[in-house]
Amino acid sequence: MPKYQTNAIDETAFLVFVNSPSPKLLKKFLKELSSDGQANSFFEEEPPVWIDDPAEWVKAHLRKDDWYIGLTEPEALAWDSAIRGVCTQFDFDKKVKSTAWGAIHFCLFEFAEEVFQSDKVNHQMLRMTPYRYYSLAPEIENTERYERIYWPSHAMFDTQQLAAVANDLQDLLIRLPSFDMSSADIFSTIQERRNTIESEAQELVSYIGRLLDANAMWFANIDC
Repeated sequence: MPKYQTNAIDETAFLVFVNSPSPKLLKKFLKELSSDGQANSFFEEEPPVWIDDPAEWVKAHLRKDDWYIGLTEPEALAWDSAIRGVCTQFDFDKKVKSTAWGAIHFCLFEFAEEVFQSDKVNHQMLRMTPYRYYSLAPEIENTERYERIYWPSHAMFDTQQLAAVANDLQDLLIRLPSFDMSSADIFSTIQERRNTIESEAQELVSYIGRLLDANAMWFANIDC
């Protein structure tokens, strides 16, 4: 079953990088930006938007509120690779105790989609998206699913967003006992599914509490 890994990163250090990257970290980011093999195979035919001056483009792009809206699919792939690579420099795992299994199951967020389907506007945090991800370019959004090459490979939340995630999870836990669960999904019984979701939600709420105490962000790589 796919999972989101529970990795903590230093929020203060990460936001310093976003607002004013040091030459050393900028160099690492640029190296990671050019390391995605799938993206590079597309760049041979159509160079990325940063081709003329990568360093200046990255510094300007990091300061934007939305990192994804103007990117092509190959550019989004490369950007995600760079974010994943540079986040290893802000590792906070030694200061924040992880969850029992070092990850949270997808089933929790799939169930949240069911519960909040009619009220998505007020529960957007459980969508599990990358940092500063609001929407992709319309031409990507309108592409048939089987033709897409870009799908987010991680989710990421700062402390303000984590507080909102925790609130959504508390709301989920309140609704869970009375929610009419029509399918056991991948589980043997509906009760097993209900128990697993409750356990995962409680585990994540506790983990978020530890992240907030440490002023840490959650970097959640997808583990298939």
